Amino acid sequence: MRTRILGAVFLSIAFATGCRSFSSRKKPTLAPGPDKTGGASGVAVDIQERVDEDPSSAAIVETQVIKGLRDAGIQVRAYGKPLHVVMGEAKASFAGKSELYGMATSVYSATVSLRVIDKHTGKILKAASADVRKMATEKKAAAHGALRDAADRAMKKIIDAIPKPAPETKAKPEAKPASKPEPKKGAGKKVVDVPKTKAKSVE
Repeated sequence: MRTRILGAVFLSIAFATGCRSFSSRKKPTLAPGPDKTGGASGVAVDIQERVDEDPSSAAIVETQVIKGLRDAGIQVRAYGKPLHVVMGEAKASFAGKSELYGMATSVYSATVSLRVIDKHTGKILKAASADVRKMATEKKAAAHGALRDAADRAMKKIIDAIPKPAPETKAKPEAKPASKPEPKKGAGKKVVDVPKTKAKSVE
């Protein structure tokens, strides 16, 4: 009986210690979510990219979209609670061979479709797509070039649907009270002209 009581006591102490150590662990912090009423918002980007029907890890379109957003002054969030999401699909397909200035080239056609979605309502604010054909001596260069140009064109069609951050207003420095000019030396003293007298000559 005594052994059971001691065992129960040790278990309760171990449980309490474990709870304290678990509760004292520092929780991971995420980037704060945007203020719904603040105007400026963060944007997450998620693009599915394929080249010749195979998934591509090069992220050509996603990189180009993020660059366009940042150039427009829009914050891109990798985690946290973004207010908007730019989602889309990108596909580049081999379109044959061609010749340019006597050189054999590969031709790729690319299609990029983008959508701006309000994260809180799920509403699609704007959608657009663009098609581009590009040629290069190497297949990879042609495919990536077509995807990059198509991403730029599609971005220009949807960028106005994403709220831009309000410009920061700098507080004007307080005006210093005008200092009174220091009086000049001799100011306030009356100057009396002394009449000139002719010296008399003594014979």
